[in-house]
Amino acid sequence: MSNRRSSLQLEQEKKSRLQLEECLTDFGWHLASPNPDLGEDFIVEIYHQGQNTGVTFYIQEKSVINLEKRKTKDDQLVYTLKVKDLKHWDKFTLPVVIVVWDVNLRDGKWGLVKDLISYLNQNNPKWRKNKENTQVYIPWKNGTDNEGLKRLKVEIGKRVYPLISFGKDLSINMKLSFPRTPDGMKLKQAFDLHIKEGESVTLKGDVIQELKFSDWWETWFGGFDLKEAEIYISESAQDRQVPISLSIIPAKGKTVSLSNLEFKPVRVGTELIKFSNEHTLCPLLFTFSMRKVENSIQGNLIYTIRHVGGKPHEIMEFLNFGKAMALGGKLQVEFHDTNQSTSASFPPPDHDPIDSAFYELVQKLCVIQDKTGHFFRIPNEGISRKDAESIRELFEVVENGIVYYKDMVMSLGLKGEGLKMLLDLHKQEKPVHLTLTTPGSYIELFGDKIETGSMIREVTGFIEMSANELEATISTLTSEDIFDVKLINVNGTETLSDWLPKNFVND
Repeated sequence: MSNRRSSLQLEQEKKSRLQLEECLTDFGWHLASPNPDLGEDFIVEIYHQGQNTGVTFYIQEKSVINLEKRKTKDDQLVYTLKVKDLKHWDKFTLPVVIVVWDVNLRDGKWGLVKDLISYLNQNNPKWRKNKENTQVYIPWKNGTDNEGLKRLKVEIGKRVYPLISFGKDLSINMKLSFPRTPDGMKLKQAFDLHIKEGESVTLKGDVIQELKFSDWWETWFGGFDLKEAEIYISESAQDRQVPISLSIIPAKGKTVSLSNLEFKPVRVGTELIKFSNEHTLCPLLFTFSMRKVENSIQGNLIYTIRHVGGKPHEIMEFLNFGKAMALGGKLQVEFHDTNQSTSASFPPPDHDPIDSAFYELVQKLCVIQDKTGHFFRIPNEGISRKDAESIRELFEVVENGIVYYKDMVMSLGLKGEGLKMLLDLHKQEKPVHLTLTTPGSYIELFGDKIETGSMIREVTGFIEMSANELEATISTLTSEDIFDVKLINVNGTETLSDWLPKNFVND
């Protein structure tokens, strides 16, 4: 019978902790055990060249003796962890690193918990529902030799970048040399275009002779191979707001202006500057370019309709601008931040980009708003067919006080004597003429009810079903039953006395 008081597993775990601590200490990092111990083995302080960076992270160490056997065909290390532990570490602000350490090899593999969880979310979305354990996959390349720990330091730096970069400027000094090879000349042309017109460019290979970053950045991410470096320089832009006014003098008609639109320089070079209002909610997306050509400046304005939503009068301004652009003419651009202006002529486009039916509806909507005092907002997706009908009807109301309609279909709910009177007219092949008076009325537009006051409706129409069918139906009804009679070819008027012009005479 064995008298062991300490298990082999416990001794193995103790040995692995000491070996891992020695490995990280040799690398220059300082370790401490959390107190109290709530599930993490080490708190690691990252040092660089003997100086504390002030950044720490957690390590949970797992001891094995068969590291090589756990390697998969796609170069990953498989290890089983408790689901509740992963959920616990997922809430940490500072990085948590899992290290699987082989006591016989005195070597290990590491993985950041956030990365392990991200992999699980993509490949095993239901892992959180597991009651006990789940398998995680650690990249085999993440070793604990010097190169592997340098990579870990870089990954930690990425996770805490807002912390290590706060209040610091990042400067980059490059030395470039473009060899007289096809690839070298191609990269030189791309770089020249970046300088002149602010175009993005990617530099790599022998072109990069020297690359030096700020010391704080080098501390975390330096030491890379220049031959493997690839530098992407995005479009040169500025984050300042530039108020610009646009005025068009069309070939025919009056000058149209848009005042104090908010732009930003989205591409800036020595020979080209491009402004855009893409960061705003403006219905029209404008791109205005100024290019230096010899001793003159040439301008070019492009616009597209992003949406048509907004206040009617504001949308009308943009529509009038588009109408004026469609005529061709001269454009003046005023930069209010520098009190400068430039102008350019432009030809008319191949077609009018403004839909005439929509233009007419917005015009009518402006009149309706001014006369009713009801504020509207056109939806971004435009005006529906139902709302278009309401706009036309409301416009007739506020302008003339009368709405005319013809060839409509309507239903009348009648009972008893009313149905018999209707049947008598139908047998005589006479039309149905009705006059209805209501003390109040409304028209629904964009989901709102617009009150239009008292109304007199006069309609004339014909019963759709035959006289025999109507008589047969009436015979089956009691005196209290209501039957909907469908009228077709209905013509009539709606007279709204509250909106009648003062000089209106009702014949």
